[in-house]
Amino acid sequence: MDRTTVLIVGAIGGAIALAVAMIIVSAFRPLSTLETALWQLISLAAGLYGSYLLGRRAAREAAMDLLRLHARSAVRRLLAIRGSWHRLSHRIEEFQVEERDPRLDVIQAIVEERSTIADSAIEDWRDVAADEVDEVVSLWERSNPSHPADDNG
Repeated sequence: MDRTTVLIVGAIGGAIALAVAMIIVSAFRPLSTLETALWQLISLAAGLYGSYLLGRRAAREAAMDLLRLHARSAVRRLLAIRGSWHRLSHRIEEFQVEERDPRLDVIQAIVEERSTIADSAIEDWRDVAADEVDEVVSLWERSNPSHPADDNG
């Protein structure tokens, strides 16, 4: 268990334990108004703190699930864009073989830079959702064997 889980269980469990202890103590003797107020205040604070931590964790996990969902479609789009840059690059190389044109060198450099940007964006998504990105990349490579996703050209 990580630290946050221990804090959540401790805070909510502590609030419940305090409430049970208050009931047990009040069964043996009447509690003063000050004792009752302190017991309830401490129990309330512990319960609120545990609820806050639990809510924060749930929100973070929901956000990550949403990002993972978007990662799959974003990486598919990036791979398609990268594939089109790759095809354009090969076409430029074919033209360069026929006739050497310095303008095509400039265009080739731009195309290669755009392809590198797509690679970088895929790696950024991998930082967020590595499993999903790896799955999409492997599916892409199986369906497009002539344009591997990790080829840098």
